[in-house]
Amino acid sequence: MTQHLRILTAVALVATALLSLLWTLLEPPLPAEGLLTALADGGTSVAASGLLFAFAQLLFAVGMVGLGCWLRSASPRLAATGASFGVLGAFGHTLWAGVMLVQIVMAADAANHDVHAALVADLEASLLFLPFSMLGLAGTVLGVLLLSIALWRSRRAPRWAAPALWAFLLVEFVGTSLSDWATYVSGVLYLAAFAALAARIATERADVPTPAPTA
Repeated sequence: MTQHLRILTAVALVATALLSLLWTLLEPPLPAEGLLTALADGGTSVAASGLLFAFAQLLFAVGMVGLGCWLRSASPRLAATGASFGVLGAFGHTLWAGVMLVQIVMAADAANHDVHAALVADLEASLLFLPFSMLGLAGTVLGVLLLSIALWRSRRAPRWAAPALWAFLLVEFVGTSLSDWATYVSGVLYLAAFAALAARIATERADVPTPAPTA
């Protein structure tokens, strides 16, 4: 893995986690009823949140590919499969980010909220975007899970990063349905794990011994 790719991967991982945390902090509570009104009341923070979410997906894809390359020598199948799922997850979430940005534009047109609200309701009831929504969720979860397993099996430092990512998945995709605080806890876990991995990848010497492939 070249030094250029190491730096690119490290920057992408840290930027992904930072943008995701900022997006979480800026996003207002979005009720099922009166969505457009809530978006309009959110002002510029809502627009910033939507943009941050979209850019985070692009950086996430770069980070997943870089992690896959870094772990390929130790766990080739897990690394390649995890990176592939991660890219698919980023693709699905990027399409959904486009829907979010369209809703933000609709929210700014207060005079036509009734018309836009009907369109949003039709969109949510449609099966058109369901596959992409599921792809974003499943791809992200499987990508992070498989790459974290590859990291654990590779025995590379930091050893705690893999369990931190497992905790992130549990808190983010299960805990957030139970408590609002889980969102912030998951963001901190995500940032801590990705920052530690970024530091390790960026500073690792090119002549570091390569672990024997395991899966």
